[in-house]
Amino acid sequence: MTAEKTMRAWQSGDPGLPNLAIRDLPLPEPGDGEMLVRVAAAALNFSDLLMVDDLYQVRPQRPFTPGQEIAGVVHPFDDVTVVRRLAGVAP
Repeated sequence: MTAEKTMRAWQSGDPGLPNLAIRDLPLPEPGDGEMLVRVAAAALNFSDLLMVDDLYQVRPQRPFTPGQEIAGVVHPFDDVTVVRRLAGVAP
C-alpha cells in the first residue's frame, strides 16, 4: 500500500451540474466497522443529478460528493492485507 494522503473527488459546492468540480481532499480514516475503498468506477445516476440541482427529496449538506454506486478495491486495514473486489451502494 502506498502512503497516500489525498484523494480526488467530484464535489458539488453550489447547485447545478456546471458547478461540479474535481477537488483534492484529505484521505478519510475509516472508523469502526468501516473500510476504505479505492474507487475504480462510480455512477452518476438520475437521483444524483437531481441532488446536484437541489431537486431530490434528499439534500446533502454542501459540499458533497455525488455518486451512490461505486465499484473498487478495499484498502488494507488493521495490519492485514485485504484485497477484495466489491460493489457498494450508498444508503
